[in-house]
Amino acid sequence: MSERSSPAESDGRDMPRHSGVVLVHGLGRTFRSMQRLERRLNREGFATHNFDYSARSRAFTDLVADFQSYLESLPIGGTRIDFVGHSLGGLLIRGVLAQPQEFEVGRIVMMATPNQGVGIIDRLARTGVPELLFGPSVKDLGTTASTFRSLAVPQAEIGIIAGTQPFHLLNPASWLNSVLQAEILHDGTVEVASTRLPVMADYLELPISHTFMPMDLRVIDQVVAFLRTGQFDHDADSRSQSERFLAAWGELLDTLKDGLSDSAAARKSRSPGGET
Repeated sequence: MSERSSPAESDGRDMPRHSGVVLVHGLGRTFRSMQRLERRLNREGFATHNFDYSARSRAFTDLVADFQSYLESLPIGGTRIDFVGHSLGGLLIRGVLAQPQEFEVGRIVMMATPNQGVGIIDRLARTGVPELLFGPSVKDLGTTASTFRSLAVPQAEIGIIAGTQPFHLLNPASWLNSVLQAEILHDGTVEVASTRLPVMADYLELPISHTFMPMDLRVIDQVVAFLRTGQFDHDADSRSQSERFLAAWGELLDTLKDGLSDSAAARKSRSPGGET
């Protein structure tokens, strides 16, 4: 978890100090799935708080309570906080923001968040397979579940990214969806139509699959754009192939540098007289 400070943006109003971006991963993943995005945000000058949780034995309401406790442990009272959530992470953000907070909510980016539920869960509910694979929280993600559908839309600038790549070899849900919901546009897990909210500052569809969306460079670019401006970069696809290649190559080099720095720090901490 990184705690670098970042300059607060200003539009001429007296705004609270910006205390960074809270990242929330999706169901079945860990905080590591958000680390590539986190490193990029750090380089862009944002502080980050990367929340980790396990849904294996926790219901949705329990996860919201865990997230609330995590936020209360951070020194962010009276400041402005942005949020970025992937899949279930976006619903947890809605869950905590349904109650009064001691901080001001800035901008929110939701990546493949099933704001209207997940159709494949409805189809498999009677089999018990979803809950067996992902834990009790998954039963609250069906399209008829009342737990999250009763959540209000946060009073904030919300940007939503939906994926449209329906199949990924490493996503088991996409195998099922390719058969059971072949006629519906989805990202392998979540239906594109389900990601929408009645009030959105911006909305973007990208040809990306569900599971690895937070690691995709195109998504990362769009998250940064929205946090900076409140809008996605809808002209990004017009960039030349060489420009996108150079950007991806630069990101790879930066990631390798970060990895080498982390390794060096770890070796130092293990050496005699090193930090503990």
